[in-house]
Amino acid sequence: MARIQVPKKGIFTCNSSTAEEAVQYLRQVSLGCQRSNMSNMSNMHWFEGMLRLTTLGKETLNQSAVNGRWCGMVWSSGLQQENLQAVKEWTLMLDEPWHGNVLLSCGPHKLEPNQQLPEFDADFVFANYSWLSSGPPINIAATELRGITIEQLSSLLVFVEDVASSWCAAHHLGYGQPLSFEAFNLYHANFWVIGPATAGHGRGGCSYVELVATSAQMQRPLWFVSHAWLEPVCKFVACLKCHASLRQLPDQTAYWVCAYANNQHQLENEICNNPRKTSFYRAIQLCAGVLLVLDENATPFTRIWCCFEESIAVEERNKGTLGVDFDLNPLLLDVAATENGRAHVITDGLAGAEQEMMPLLGFLAKSRREAEFPTEILM
Repeated sequence: MARIQVPKKGIFTCNSSTAEEAVQYLRQVSLGCQRSNMSNMSNMHWFEGMLRLTTLGKETLNQSAVNGRWCGMVWSSGLQQENLQAVKEWTLMLDEPWHGNVLLSCGPHKLEPNQQLPEFDADFVFANYSWLSSGPPINIAATELRGITIEQLSSLLVFVEDVASSWCAAHHLGYGQPLSFEAFNLYHANFWVIGPATAGHGRGGCSYVELVATSAQMQRPLWFVSHAWLEPVCKFVACLKCHASLRQLPDQTAYWVCAYANNQHQLENEICNNPRKTSFYRAIQLCAGVLLVLDENATPFTRIWCCFEESIAVEERNKGTLGVDFDLNPLLLDVAATENGRAHVITDGLAGAEQEMMPLLGFLAKSRREAEFPTEILM
């Protein structure tokens, strides 16, 4: 008997043999919920096989009424009124969308469809990536045009917050240890979300931006983000929110972030020996500036790719080689980091309201703001 955790929905127990059978079973139950909308409780024949719902380890249904499980067909005539209401409430919780990919995992292992469930002696985790998008991916052929908005990143955070604690680390550092939302970084996101959510779309998968986009035009980036993947995603998003607010950027401003912009299934198409022919460099050409996001160890300063990205902003900002008028619009370089749950940004020049002040007052406001930046991470 396999126990499957469905985040925020409960634990489902079924007697499926393979991962594919278990997922198909959950799908049948979900589609049954959608078809009936629970309006006709006298006929619940779409509950096939055996299924029991629990939440936080506590039985949801009255054991004496349904023997703790739904076996074969369950008819409302055999349930007391209060148990009927419990069935209605909990079956509606499995009303899932099914247009996207799904994943069944156990510990650090992502299961293949034909993998046998009895091979594992722990609970399984079900992830439905349909929650991340509203429909099929949108093709954005030019990788440099695949920026991601803060709203799209916030939706990712909601998804991760629901399921992160059910997943385990799958890399050498902390392998097999439970993850947490607060520590969930981009390496974890790439393994558990970006990769499986975008696999199989088109000929060779798609980028995360293409998966969640509703309009290609809305994804054109205004800022390029340079970072080392090690900061928790929640802190990364906090830095972008702080930066967008400080720079007074429009709500739908898109940031170019490599993990979300590149097709992780075809990285050989994005990276080559000449860094000036990569999607990274082409994206910087389109942007107003580079935002460097630092983790607590300032890891980007030890990464050659990050150093290359910063060098473009520092060395080429006045050369006019990036296709814009740098006398009027120099390529900017801002730096962001978090401390004690709060994001801070050092800006290249005055930003936002500071630009509307008298110059002396503007720079005074900037110095006071930046005095709170956690400079110890730079030491």
